[in-house]
Amino acid sequence: MTIEKRQSPRRELKLQATLSVDGMMPAKVRTMDIGKYGMSLIGIAKQLTVEQQVNVSFDMFFAGKLYHVAVSARVSHCLHTANDGYKVGLQFFNINAEVADLLAKYVDS
Repeated sequence: MTIEKRQSPRRELKLQATLSVDGMMPAKVRTMDIGKYGMSLIGIAKQLTVEQQVNVSFDMFFAGKLYHVAVSARVSHCLHTANDGYKVGLQFFNINAEVADLLAKYVDS
């Protein structure tokens, strides 16, 4: 049996995103899912460490409007995949109220 550790549900979100990590050039990655408190990314070329801080940005169309989302996050886990490099789970921190509200509405829709 798997115990869910997430603070809130997630919803699939498959978009291109930019991942910025100190000491590395910004990289194009793909989002997999998102929630109010975190998200998953895939297509990372280099393994990241747990608790490492990153920045993610992407454009998201929701409720008839285009939003530019930029968040700071910590790596909660990083796993190698057979075909897509590394997959990382992220937990957001210092997320602004507007982005938190957008993500909550997206997940609940």
